[in-house]
Amino acid sequence: MRKEKDSRFRRHVFAMALVVLVYQVWHCNEAIWNLKVHTTETTVKRIQYDVKNILRSVMPKKVSKVDIE
Repeated sequence: MRKEKDSRFRRHVFAMALVVLVYQVWHCNEAIWNLKVHTTETTVKRIQYDVKNILRSVMPKKVSKVDIE
């Protein structure tokens, strides 16, 4: 993670995505306990969905155009 180049907002988004990824890996352990195997595509879609929903709920009102991209 480049601290100098990225804005504080982007660093927070990256950290949030990492937390969601760890949660999804933990959730994929369901294959061991319940014999349910999730596909990679399903896991990626869940990660994207979770990150987008968290962003919508905590996104600041003022976000620079660079961060929106």
